[in-house]
Amino acid sequence: MPGRRDPDPLRDRALRRLRAAERALHHGRLPLLGRVLRRRAGLDPGGHFGGRQAPRAGGAVLRRAQRQPGDPQSRPGHHVGAGPGGAAPELLREPLRGGGGQAAGGQQDGYLDRPRPLSDALLSLVRRVLPAASAAREAPLTGGVSASVTRVEVELPSGETRQLVRRSLGPAEERAGIGIAAEFELQRALRATGLPVPEPLCLDDSRERFPDPVLLMEFVAGELATELGPGAVEPMARFLRRLHSLDPEGFELPAREDPRAGALAYLPGASSALREALAGFRWTPARVVLHGDFWPGNVLMAGGHIAAVIDWEDAALGDPLSDLACARLELRCAFGPAAADAFSQSYLDGRSVDPRALALWELYVSAAALPAMGAWGLEPQELEARRATTSAFLRRAAGALAGAGADPGDPALP
Repeated sequence: MPGRRDPDPLRDRALRRLRAAERALHHGRLPLLGRVLRRRAGLDPGGHFGGRQAPRAGGAVLRRAQRQPGDPQSRPGHHVGAGPGGAAPELLREPLRGGGGQAAGGQQDGYLDRPRPLSDALLSLVRRVLPAASAAREAPLTGGVSASVTRVEVELPSGETRQLVRRSLGPAEERAGIGIAAEFELQRALRATGLPVPEPLCLDDSRERFPDPVLLMEFVAGELATELGPGAVEPMARFLRRLHSLDPEGFELPAREDPRAGALAYLPGASSALREALAGFRWTPARVVLHGDFWPGNVLMAGGHIAAVIDWEDAALGDPLSDLACARLELRCAFGPAAADAFSQSYLDGRSVDPRALALWELYVSAAALPAMGAWGLEPQELEARRATTSAFLRRAAGALAGAGADPGDPALP
């Protein structure tokens, strides 16, 4: 559109991370940070979706998930997801103050403060899921990365207390990812396959009662995989393998970009050997459902199993090695090289993979991370360690692409 800036998801997510850090500092906490795909302002405005924006139906929904018998009917701009027979699914019951858990695409540590009564508009939305709800209140889940997320507590006439999660995105955040309406549809479709994702309960994207789209979903209790250490590696690998095995024809999502051009955008000082290797590499695009930001901070564990994988705003269709490379880098930074290699071995499950193709994506994700991580709110010592690990990861990938000892150029981009 003339006069409109092309969307740049990686840059926008880096800005959201900085804003999230500022909000968390206001609450006396630093957020859990770990995204790797970041973009500098002004580079490759198409972003990692290759410049494509997902087609929207009426400016809202990409594709409707198949409704189940008994699901409530919805009107335009108001979508309700229901459990069997149209009943709202049983939600986990915990006190509003304290307790671990998830904010389904925003924050995962369950830290709450400043509870407040629900607005009339939000209470009305809650009652589309729980008609008899009363005495409702909410409090922010701080430490988030992207969305505005709160935990909602409502009381029922029986005296039961139910927990929900409210998630909303502002205009910039909506443009940076697939959009909250698409997340609603995607999570419905993923749950229908049996994958552990939070159940989306109700979406209001009409902007009649709220300035931004609002999504209600179930609250999932669990512990971040970042807190469990290498024990989370095997369940994470199994989940990613299942996700990538889904039929992509059932999903309308943006396409992941060509990593060759993306890597060079982050490495303007790349050596001639690396440039020649990238230009000569015959990359064949693949097409599977991608999470887009698969790292331990987006995985909730309970009893040794994955309770939920959250934060689907960067989902796409593309090469499964992009998710694998992202996870490998994050696991290497969090738990060391042995955990990253164990993840690969479990994910591949005996299958072979072109090591140079994997190195291509590893070059891309590490080159994208290096110029942005200074804005992630990390402590100096942690930032230094992460930069060192990521730089080594980048140089190893460059060597695999262009030959042992190849210099990728200076990865310390401005």
